[in-house]
Amino acid sequence: MGFVIIVSLGFGLIAYGIIHICATSELLPETTFPNSIIPRPWDILPLLLFIAAGIFIYPSFHQRYPSLFSYSLIVSTIPDTVAQLHMAFGSQALFDSHFHIAHFLKIIAYLIPLVGLILDYQRTYCTLEHVNKRLVLEIAKQQETEKKLQRSVKELSDFKYALDQGSILAITDQKGVITDVNDRFCHISKYSREELIGQSHLLINSNYHPKEFFRNLWSIIASGQVWQGEIKNQAKDGSYYWVDTTIVPFLDDRDKPYQYLAIRTDISDRKQAEEDLKQAKEAAVRAAAQSAVANRAKSEFLANISHELRTPLNGILGYTQILKRSKTLSDQSLKGIDIIHQCGDHLLTLINDILDLSKIEAGKMELYRTDFHFSSFLQNLIDICEIRVQNKDILFTYQPLSELPTGIHADEKRLRQVLINLLGNGIKFTDTGDVKFTVSVLKPREKENEHMTNSQGLLTTIRFKIEDTGIGMSPEQIERIFLPFEQVGNPLNKAQGTGLGLAITQKLVQMMGSKLEVSSQLGIGTVFWFDLQLKETTAASKPMTPQRGIIGFKGQPPTILVVDDKQENRWVIVNLLAPLGFELVEASNGQEGLEEATAFPPDLIITDLLMPQMDGFEMIRQLRQSPQLHSKVVIASSASVFDTDKEKSSEAGADDFLPKPVEAEKLLEMLQVHLKLEWIYQARQEGGSRKKKNISSQTLEIVTPPVEKLSQLYDLARAGLINDLLKQIDNLEKSDPNTSDFVQHIRELAQKFQLKKIRSFLNDYIH
Repeated sequence: MGFVIIVSLGFGLIAYGIIHICATSELLPETTFPNSIIPRPWDILPLLLFIAAGIFIYPSFHQRYPSLFSYSLIVSTIPDTVAQLHMAFGSQALFDSHFHIAHFLKIIAYLIPLVGLILDYQRTYCTLEHVNKRLVLEIAKQQETEKKLQRSVKELSDFKYALDQGSILAITDQKGVITDVNDRFCHISKYSREELIGQSHLLINSNYHPKEFFRNLWSIIASGQVWQGEIKNQAKDGSYYWVDTTIVPFLDDRDKPYQYLAIRTDISDRKQAEEDLKQAKEAAVRAAAQSAVANRAKSEFLANISHELRTPLNGILGYTQILKRSKTLSDQSLKGIDIIHQCGDHLLTLINDILDLSKIEAGKMELYRTDFHFSSFLQNLIDICEIRVQNKDILFTYQPLSELPTGIHADEKRLRQVLINLLGNGIKFTDTGDVKFTVSVLKPREKENEHMTNSQGLLTTIRFKIEDTGIGMSPEQIERIFLPFEQVGNPLNKAQGTGLGLAITQKLVQMMGSKLEVSSQLGIGTVFWFDLQLKETTAASKPMTPQRGIIGFKGQPPTILVVDDKQENRWVIVNLLAPLGFELVEASNGQEGLEEATAFPPDLIITDLLMPQMDGFEMIRQLRQSPQLHSKVVIASSASVFDTDKEKSSEAGADDFLPKPVEAEKLLEMLQVHLKLEWIYQARQEGGSRKKKNISSQTLEIVTPPVEKLSQLYDLARAGLINDLLKQIDNLEKSDPNTSDFVQHIRELAQKFQLKKIRSFLNDYIH
């Protein structure tokens, strides 16, 4: 633009200079003719040229090259024409008014194209600049698009590569004809790419799937939806393989599939694993069924063998209890009967151990918690242990290390079983030294919740601990002692049990919410302990005072009907109760029992459950339906130890359950409850002359202190307090010189530390 302006100014100055020279030079001819019609005839030609240019030349140029410049040329002819008119017809002399007007108009005429040119240039420049910017943007966008396209191509390439690495790919047209496959497809199908392309998937059809399967597949993908599923195919070599398949349809502008991409994953190994798992499960089901049959057979066997073993034991233990009540037998005979009873009781314990383990393994062992007097419970354990140590030269001591609850809420039977087993092992494996039993409260008693009252119970953590100075165990033996049928220690002692005691004990302790702990050193001794969180209660029964022998009852003799197909079982109950004054009636089966009960209605019926003709269950049900007999008390009795018999008898209508072998005390307790009996006990002499036993072969008459004093001495001997015992007997001798023989014998035994003999001697006079 600057060049155009400079050139224009240059030409303007040159033209003006030429005109000035021409106008003022005297050498040039006259160019003006004043006062004539045409004062400046030389300006007619430019006038005509401007008119021709404005009418013909410039419009034609504008049509061919439309622009502001061409348009301004047309416009500029107007001032040019007017200027030439002034020059040709108005100006009479140089530099007159018409001359100046004409040149002014010419300047305007020159400026108009110049302005048009400048505006054209400006517009062109702006347009070019805008176009350039747009072009730059378009180029940038194109470059970005190319980059995106390159990335997309790269991503597609990577995606295809990734798919090729892990997937089996095939592309088909809308008719299912294969158009492309990857190497993995060729590898798994055993076909080459050339063999596959142009073929349909019928080439690899295994005929495993029904036609409906493929009809459903095609109906889905033909509608433009993705299909997923598992297909079993057949390779070229005849082998089969499973693929997890996803078929994706590619749609055209009309949303119609024009080709399909099948993406497959080889799942043959998984299918084989599933088949193996299915077969394993079927085998497990068969094994479980066989195991269930075996378990049922085992349970039936255990039930039968238990019944068969406990039935004769009922006779053995029943008659030993009867004979122990006899007043005509000698001490030696009574001792023999006691041995028989102990052996039978031991055999019963072994049977119960096996059955308990079977229950625990089957998950059928349950705890039955009740409230009971804690001190009486412990005293009973102590009495049992003191009897067991009488034949061994060892000391047994019991010591409460803190104040114990009056009563607790627990399974009395199972807790007794645990403690007797642990105490029994301590006594069995200790030949010298002592066995110590301690009980203590570990944690402060806490209320279960803020609303709990004392009658509902307080939680107390109690530790039971048994220490002995026996043979001890090595670490290897400790690892095995809780395994079923595992025994450690002296082979002579191994023959005394089944090896189930500690296994059952550990299981029972775990069921109670604790764990049996053990610490032992070989040749030094063993310590067993466990902690139980128990509910303290004051609702437990009061401690039972030692009862004297029952010899009868007050009131009219009740009639008791005993129903059992085993005569020896009936005789046990008859011989236990008849000496006390009961009237007994016998029946050998349920039908006979119903007839006897109808003919001579008894006050109470004791019936076995398993009998010929009519069993005890049916008899009880018919009794409950009888208007005459429906209110009679019925006690079911069975040698079966499984709770199902007890539950079934209760459902049939039994009032109580008496397990076999029958315990006399348990039987009498049930009779007292159901018949509201008041017992008559054998009279007991509080003091005076008694026969002294186990002193010599001669029978001497000695004077003993009252039973209360004897019990105090017994407690001191049991606790091993020799000095306190000697002080007590010295005071006794001073207060009652008649007891000097008694005191002298105790003193001699105490000086020799014969505590076991002291307890045995005192026990004879206490009981």
